[in-house]
Amino acid sequence: SRPTRQYAQTRPTRPAPQRVDSESDRTPPASSTSLRRSQIPKRSRSIDPLQALSAAVRLRSSRKSSLPPTQVASPKGYSQTPTANARTSKAAITQPARSSSILPAPEPAQHYVHLMEEAAAAQQWSSAASLGKMALQLNPENPAIARRQNDYQNLADRELAPQYQTQAEQAEALRDYMRAASLYERAANGVQAASLYAKAARCLERQAHEPRKLIDLCRHAVRLEPTSVDYKLVLIRAYMANGSDKSARVIFEQAQNLDRKSPQLKELAREFKDKA
Repeated sequence: SRPTRQYAQTRPTRPAPQRVDSESDRTPPASSTSLRRSQIPKRSRSIDPLQALSAAVRLRSSRKSSLPPTQVASPKGYSQTPTANARTSKAAITQPARSSSILPAPEPAQHYVHLMEEAAAAQQWSSAASLGKMALQLNPENPAIARRQNDYQNLADRELAPQYQTQAEQAEALRDYMRAASLYERAANGVQAASLYAKAARCLERQAHEPRKLIDLCRHAVRLEPTSVDYKLVLIRAYMANGSDKSARVIFEQAQNLDRKSPQLKELAREFKDKA
């Protein structure tokens, strides 16, 4: 039994496992910690958490509201100027000069008026007349715009009068009397021809029931050729269709002074006698 006890005393014993808490168990050894720190860049190791926090606070405080600072009443004899950074002070200095250099916005019609004048300077009469119509739609009570647009429209009609007359003849051949009357009138406005006004009145009389428009066309024809009995007869018929017998008698007397032997005037004389 003795040797056995001696063997038991000389036999090496295993060290008992030491109990560690959970926090120390999760903490890596010093060697591994040093290895991980060596892998971190030097710049990130030099950042202090307190410095980062103070930098964030300064950045947030620098983002101030754009509203002006509140005015605090200063004691008598002292003047208080609001503190502002360089950007705010520069904007405050340059703002009056910038606002004074901006002209008031013109009315919408003025834009088309400028374009109309530019087209007229280039002798583009059709474009000038179209732009004048756009300006009149925005400002219909401006007599100067209406007068200019009318002048440019007459110049455009004069330039395109041969084309209007050809198109009017084609429309009349197709019995499209409304379109023919409109085209004849535009051609007549351009060249100021009484015959074209008379053709427009004739087409309008065939299809449309617009006595006012018919009277205007006949007046233009009589104004251009006051000695023509035929144009006066057309105007007399237009007055009678509109119920203006008094005006018709005035034109009838003027036509009789020009040609008393006209059979058409004699027929009109009988009609006036029957109405009386």
